[in-house]
Amino acid sequence: MPLLEYPMKKLLFILFIILVISYTPSLSNSDEKKGKKEKEEEHEKEEHKRGWEAVEKKYKHFENPQVCGGCHPEFFDEWKESKHSKSFTNSAFQGMYKQAISDLKGNKEIKVDVDKCILCHSPSAYYAGDIPPTADEDKWPERGIMCDFCHTVEGIKDALPHNGNFINNNGHDIDPKRGPWKDAKSPYHQTIYSELHTRSEFCGTCHNQKNSNGVWIQETYNEWKNSEWAKEGYQCQDCHMMGEGKSHPIISKEFMKADARQKVVIHRFPGFGSQIKVTDAVRLKAAANKTKVKLGEELIIKVSVINAKIGHKFPSSSPNLRQLWLEVNAIDSKKRTPILLKIEEGKAAPYDITSNELAYKDIERDSLIEGNRIYHSIFSDKNNKHTYTFYDAAKIVFDNRLKPKETRIETYKWKIPVDTTVGEVIISVKLNYRALPQSLSDHLEAGEIPVTEVAYDEASIFVVK
Repeated sequence: MPLLEYPMKKLLFILFIILVISYTPSLSNSDEKKGKKEKEEEHEKEEHKRGWEAVEKKYKHFENPQVCGGCHPEFFDEWKESKHSKSFTNSAFQGMYKQAISDLKGNKEIKVDVDKCILCHSPSAYYAGDIPPTADEDKWPERGIMCDFCHTVEGIKDALPHNGNFINNNGHDIDPKRGPWKDAKSPYHQTIYSELHTRSEFCGTCHNQKNSNGVWIQETYNEWKNSEWAKEGYQCQDCHMMGEGKSHPIISKEFMKADARQKVVIHRFPGFGSQIKVTDAVRLKAAANKTKVKLGEELIIKVSVINAKIGHKFPSSSPNLRQLWLEVNAIDSKKRTPILLKIEEGKAAPYDITSNELAYKDIERDSLIEGNRIYHSIFSDKNNKHTYTFYDAAKIVFDNRLKPKETRIETYKWKIPVDTTVGEVIISVKLNYRALPQSLSDHLEAGEIPVTEVAYDEASIFVVK
């Protein structure tokens, strides 16, 4: 019988049976999903009860930076480019930290100092008690110094900021975010104005470090505090967070209408190794005592090295790793291979002149052309042996770094070779920077360390018969 000829009641009954049969499994699946969700919620409640014992939950106290990027895309992109985002993952830190973990096996006394590395390089891991940090599917330790950590710092424990003595009580819920704006608003979290976030003391909690031997292994904050720049009211943020001639919304216009602020705060935190920051920050001026010089005569070149715009010593941060060196060459009119002019040895030799003598772990100390003036610090351990590690440092045996607003004059003497081509000779002066010696990087398997040209100047003389 055709379907249309079925009595209406029978047709409706058949349709009802079909619907019941087809819907029954989905009811079962729904109950199953509901039960699973209830179990997950119960498990999370247990994790809450366990509190700081639950490593996974501790990590989740800090917001994923990508969440912050939903409303602050420009800041998120800048942060991704910054050294803060790579404070844990960068190859140099990883190499130094692996060395520290290896050394810790034979010397338990250095544990406090080794653990402090994580406090400022991966605070989420430190707060979780996950030391050394373990692999995590969400890669929480690898986010380094992230948005939610900095913007939930409430204060400093001591009068002097150092050794990671910040106060951070980040909890299970969405915490209020602290920052430098009194008019800040957000559809996602509460906002609190924080004067601390406008001051150098905030940065000093990590950029000021004293080890268990009482040695200041990093004191960028102290250097700034004792400078003219501090007396004039300049803060770290004025140099390392101010805009570079551009403006962008503080918050995504998708979520809130907001005009771009005139005072732009950037989150790349440019510093050492940043071409933007070092250009014109340190200046060079080369001058010769004669404009005309005969073959075989002696020429005296004076080079003024001026730390014009840096609010702390240069180089700073990890002063026993950083390298700043002056390279002076003479280039004749035929532009043959430049003649390296070596610095006159002074009282501080051999530490203030580049050397490839074997030092820490029997590797070359500077891994540079020998004979150039170098500005850096030298640390020694308890056995008076050279060391690059912070936890072994027992004494600072040498420090000739450039102080803020200091002018250092270096003198070079050059006897003009008799085979020099008559005509113009350019005295080329470069100031170069590198984050750590290439020899140390090779030892740590940290890869190629780039060299940044900080400043350049030249002087012209004429060689005559």
